[in-house]
Amino acid sequence: MPVGRKPHVEVLTDPAYRPVDLSAPDFLSPRAKEKWNELVPQMEEMGLAIPSDVTPLVALCTTWATLRQALDDMEAAGSLYTQTQRGWTRHPSVVAFESASRELRAWCSELGLTASAQARLHIPRKKPKTAYNPFAAKGQYSE
Repeated sequence: MPVGRKPHVEVLTDPAYRPVDLSAPDFLSPRAKEKWNELVPQMEEMGLAIPSDVTPLVALCTTWATLRQALDDMEAAGSLYTQTQRGWTRHPSVVAFESASRELRAWCSELGLTASAQARLHIPRKKPKTAYNPFAAKGQYSE
């Protein structure tokens, strides 16, 4: 397995890879659909949404729903440990949460949804629109 940083990848500029309409699959749970409807517009705005992203997006949204369910279960249980015949052990939802959080981080990185992944993809960031600042031109950050 290679060691070190992942290589830089240029964002595809081919018109075939322009943002497309990606609708959520019917089989997604309500929480997963909620995440889908949140992510797809963001990905389209960044120019990252392509048809081949459907499967990774399904995995990411399903993982998100699993993570949220585990959080709800941990909150309802009130404890992170349970008593078994062998003694105290971690609540099963804690294990599910830890696993889902690792998977979620991997899927977000794979789809270019983290800051480090965006840096590797060389995605230009839009400057935020701010109110007029008369002192902005006087510093080192003047335009």
